[in-house]
Amino acid sequence: CSLIWKTEIGKTSFRTNVVFKGDRIWIGSNGDSFMDRGAIESGSGVYELDRRTGKRVRHFANEIFGDMDVNGILCHRDRLYFGNDNEEFLCTDLQGKIRWRNPTSGDIEHEPSLLQTKNGAAIIYATETGEVKAVNPDDGKIRWSYYVPEFDGWKPGDNRTVFKVKAWFSNTGFFYTRPLVVDVNADGVNDLIYRTYSGNLLALDGNSGSLIWSIKEDYGMSIGFTGLGRGKQKKIVALKSIETDTVRHEISFYSLRGQKLRSIAISDESWSGG
Repeated sequence: CSLIWKTEIGKTSFRTNVVFKGDRIWIGSNGDSFMDRGAIESGSGVYELDRRTGKRVRHFANEIFGDMDVNGILCHRDRLYFGNDNEEFLCTDLQGKIRWRNPTSGDIEHEPSLLQTKNGAAIIYATETGEVKAVNPDDGKIRWSYYVPEFDGWKPGDNRTVFKVKAWFSNTGFFYTRPLVVDVNADGVNDLIYRTYSGNLLALDGNSGSLIWSIKEDYGMSIGFTGLGRGKQKKIVALKSIETDTVRHEISFYSLRGQKLRSIAISDESWSGG
């Protein structure tokens, strides 16, 4: 267990992943702080490192003005896809050159997803404000969009400047962690199951973005949820903390059709958020 190398890249989060390709790795960074209240923070963005030595090869997508914090990154056909806290979604080549960038309705906090749909490959990203988008990997053109019923953010055609000023002074929280990618409606195309920040679940059709089902619990699920089993036996498993006169903890099981199957009480010693 001897240390091979160590490199300073700034702050990361539980939503940060590492992309491995050849002798390189790429990782997003929040720089010096998760809450960039100033206009200049040069440490965020994306770092490319030599995986053998840890030496920094490149540091990019860290423009001076704006909150360029990056968490999750997706690699697809020698392109990197990621969102930031500056209300943008970007596609770059492996050298960091920006191929396209989309304005978004809010911060993007997690790794994008790749779906093979009936219309070809699609990159899926979601924002804190409650928007989910599927786009063409080549040019970023929108395939479909979904907005939560409570959505109160920017949409194409709205005044971008007014939105950016408002976003600077507000925090929102709908889509914060990456979704489960699984075929919910048995049409041969994977769908998306998201956990919202308030602790509810919803499933979106991978081809169209339409809502398949949603689950709202009186006591929201924790950040940790996953899929369990295979084929028709596959289930969604989530942790919950229920606070009444006392606090108790449960593991809840749901079918891929959005039906609650059962809950099992667990002890405080077994409880964790992940």
